[in-house]
Amino acid sequence: MYTYITYGNKAMQPMVATVMLYYTWLRVELKRQSIEARTRQFFPLIVVGLLVAQFFLVIWPTLNVSGTISGQFCYNIDDSYETERLHGWFYLVMIPYFLPLAAGVFPAARLALKIHSRDRSLLDSEMAAVRITLAVVVGYYFFHLLYYTLMLGREVESLVLDRSHWRKLLGLHVWYITRPMFALIGYGWNIVVPLAPFSFDPDLQPIFPGNWINRHRLAAKDVESKNSICMSDASSMARVRGAMAMVSEEEEEEGGKQSAVFDDNKNTAFANPLANMGSDPEAGEYNQSSIVM
Repeated sequence: MYTYITYGNKAMQPMVATVMLYYTWLRVELKRQSIEARTRQFFPLIVVGLLVAQFFLVIWPTLNVSGTISGQFCYNIDDSYETERLHGWFYLVMIPYFLPLAAGVFPAARLALKIHSRDRSLLDSEMAAVRITLAVVVGYYFFHLLYYTLMLGREVESLVLDRSHWRKLLGLHVWYITRPMFALIGYGWNIVVPLAPFSFDPDLQPIFPGNWINRHRLAAKDVESKNSICMSDASSMARVRGAMAMVSEEEEEEGGKQSAVFDDNKNTAFANPLANMGSDPEAGEYNQSSIVM
């Protein structure tokens, strides 16, 4: 059981990261909602498939371990040097690190180029998903780089040394210091995974610990929003002043035109048509031409 859990955990982590990487890449490249819908529909089958793949990957070294009759000790059924080296290459070097690294280089590079070029075809939700995926995947290979590089050197030494000299090499104090120290650094990935959504998802950034992680970014956004509000208020006030000045100029022009018309009418005389009506001298005198004052 210990062998199954140890090797199975080393195989499951990169498998989950690789599946997540390919899902995000296909969703962004193909631009089809059916991919997300099918993934949700068949998600239980995907989980079962990962567990089955883990089982078949680690069943070989697990069946090679047996216990004593007393149950106090375990031993390898096939204790040959070739089997030990094969187990080391497959379960300490290739499966947990270098094979998934080779499989994930192309989709990770494509997603990184989309972020670098600021592809406008990506929605905000898609951009957040890409950043979270890259943080999880790149974080795994970054934090485990030292440990699996050490394991690679260990297995290379097993190819050029015989078993006795190789055992003597593994007994040096440098292995007892570097291996647990590099393994401890690898646990940093277990911190990155839960914090990645709070760092890049806009809906989770205001929630703790997202507001603590993005405190400087949120403060910069608040300052930028306040500056934009002040600029918009100033521009609106300028537009209002301009409109009021135009209205006042129009009113002054209309007032000048009306005064000019009034002055022209002051000096204009018109003939009274009733001046020549009748023979009454008083009526004629009353109905003489008049000038508007």
